[in-house]
Amino acid sequence: MDCYTADSIKILKPEESTERFEWLKIQELAKQYGCTPQWIERGFEACWRAGESKDYFIERYLKKNKDIPVNPHVSLAFRDLLQEQAELMI
Repeated sequence: MDCYTADSIKILKPEESTERFEWLKIQELAKQYGCTPQWIERGFEACWRAGESKDYFIERYLKKNKDIPVNPHVSLAFRDLLQEQAELMI
């Protein structure tokens, strides 16, 4: 049986933390780009539902790189998320 000891604790560097914990990455991106964490979270969820990398959302919508074409599957998933959330409010 493995024992949990002080040796089990690993202190992560800030960049390791943001890569390991999505919630922390979302907070950092929201701060960096001046938008709400909820919007980024929906964008990440839409990418996941569409089978697209989160990097697509970061590049296209946060960094505003319009050289990246719109992915209609992500747009549809984002719309579906908004609709689902609106239905929960009713």
